[in-house]
Amino acid sequence: MRQGDVITGLQTTLSNDHNVPYLVITHCCSLARKDPIELLPCRALSSHEGMMTRGKNPRKLHFLVEPQWYEIVAHEKILCEPEHIKTATLIYTAKEDEREILQHWLASGYRRQALDDTTAEMINWLKLKSLVSTYGTDLQGVWVSSQSLSEV
Repeated sequence: MRQGDVITGLQTTLSNDHNVPYLVITHCCSLARKDPIELLPCRALSSHEGMMTRGKNPRKLHFLVEPQWYEIVAHEKILCEPEHIKTATLIYTAKEDEREILQHWLASGYRRQALDDTTAEMINWLKLKSLVSTYGTDLQGVWVSSQSLSEV
């Protein structure tokens, strides 16, 4: 088993469904030491979003296991004892470039700023991305406060 493998056949506290696929995100050296294994549950998608592929989004990653697209969410990480993995079935092994994307995506959670969900939703609601795309060359910056002026 390696980082980037997709497995099924686990019974976890997250799901009693043995058919749920999980992506192994533990580093290979930790797997060799028999440390607890970090997994992310994979959700099947009917279609993917380009902004969720190749590590562009810090919270979600869409990836393809032919012919099915899956989504993983960074905060849904679970730990599994190595003995629970023995019954798992390997359904996919990531190619080297896919493993590099996964490693970059996992590391980006520590390297780049990710706004909390409420702030990210507010930015989407305000359509700031569209405004910055349209008027970006004329802007010096965008400042957003989630506090009213009387609280500042």
